[in-house]
Amino acid sequence: MNVTQLSWDLEEYKSLYEAGDLSKDEYKNLLEGLEAEKIITDTEEELKTKIELQANINLALKAISAVV
Repeated sequence: MNVTQLSWDLEEYKSLYEAGDLSKDEYKNLLEGLEAEKIITDTEEELKTKIELQANINLALKAISAVV
C-alpha cells in the first residue's frame, strides 16, 4: 500500500468516525492498522532502494573490473 492509499484510508476512517459509523474502539483499531501498514510500506520502499543501490554497485564493480 502506498502513501496515497494510506492517506485516503485515513480520511475515510475519520469521516466514518465523525459520522458515527465507527465506534471509538473500531476507529482506534483501524488507525493502529494504518500505522502498521505505514511501517510495512516504509520497510518495503527502503528494501527496494537498497536492492537498486546494490545492483548499481555491482554494475560499477563489473565495469571497473573490465577496464582493469
